[in-house]
Amino acid sequence: IAASLLIALGASLMIEKPQAPHYERFASSDQPRRLSFQDGSKIELNAHSQVHVAMNGRSRLVTLDRGEAFFDVHHDEHRPFEVRIGGYQVTDLGTKFVIRQDEDGITTAVLEGEVELGLADSTVRNAHLMKPGDWAVTRRGTTYAHSNDFAQVEALLGWRKGLVIFNHAPLAQAAREFNRYNDTKLVIADPAVAAIRIDCAFKTGNIVGFSRLMRDA
Repeated sequence: IAASLLIALGASLMIEKPQAPHYERFASSDQPRRLSFQDGSKIELNAHSQVHVAMNGRSRLVTLDRGEAFFDVHHDEHRPFEVRIGGYQVTDLGTKFVIRQDEDGITTAVLEGEVELGLADSTVRNAHLMKPGDWAVTRRGTTYAHSNDFAQVEALLGWRKGLVIFNHAPLAQAAREFNRYNDTKLVIADPAVAAIRIDCAFKTGNIVGFSRLMRDA
């Protein structure tokens, strides 16, 4: 009887012990990549981006390792969809949103629905609610939020249409953006020129046309 009880207890502990998430890696090359999942959610990876995805009956977890990704989430109140990046977490509340990681920090923008942006694994309720047209940049522990700015949200999503869109962006930022998609790299030697702000839209591969226009201007 004692032996049977020990076996039963051991089996119960084995069953109740939560399993560690099993992550699957997805990466893109120099072109965007589209991913579809059984729950109806979709992820679009920008060029040179990588995610790890773990989905089970209780949760849906994504880690954005590098680059940028657009999320079209099929909402399920019983299975939260969470994206983790650089110590932060974005929780879906039924939405379409984009997250980007680069040297300027972590950028989150909402196209539809709502998300919560906050620290990952934090016991303190510190999430920032974001709605359509909102975008935020997080750097060095501080979040700079912007509300009802659909023009900038559309600019951040331009890569989904093969475009780079700049709204009053420094020329240095534009050069870095073009360099993500092209083997030929733009270099700006003069810091004063790099700080010039521009408004324009170009095909991601039209680096020659962009550089000629900037030179003439």
